[in-house]
Amino acid sequence: FEWSDQGVEAGRRFLERVYRFVDANKSAMAKGEPKENQLSRTEKLLLSKTHRTILRVTEHLEAMRFNYAISGIMEFVNDLHRLECGDKNVKWFAVRTLLQLLSPFAPHLAEELWQAIREKGFVSLSKWPQADASRIDKAAEAAEELVESVKADLKNVLTLSKIAKPKAAYVYVAAPWK
Repeated sequence: FEWSDQGVEAGRRFLERVYRFVDANKSAMAKGEPKENQLSRTEKLLLSKTHRTILRVTEHLEAMRFNYAISGIMEFVNDLHRLECGDKNVKWFAVRTLLQLLSPFAPHLAEELWQAIREKGFVSLSKWPQADASRIDKAAEAAEELVESVKADLKNVLTLSKIAKPKAAYVYVAAPWK
């Protein structure tokens, strides 16, 4: 097992990013069950990604693939930053879950943030989150992945063509195959 200064620095930056996110959003959360019929598409996607992350991280931990578990948590933090969420209950559920998943890897930070979001007791003693497969929206996740892929492809085309500020970019979509 090799350690590197860059790896330690990247870990520190990630944990600081988690701290800043939770600290900035702690007042925008409310404990409660999200009402499915009142959620936007983005909020449903965040709920789906939360349950998918619980599933993945749990599987990786049980198989002792800790680096994959941490990678899954990092992807989830990126999702939290990227996806706009106005529903206080969805945000609370996502952040609470993040802290529970992070706890085995960064227990002191997870405990501090657990108190910051006004949870009782210790995160380390809380019940491990359970994924609800019925809340995983595979179609929404696939559509979001496609959009992100197209955005990355557009950035690559602009970089390769050395166009700094295009006036417009058009994406043509083929009709579905019969």
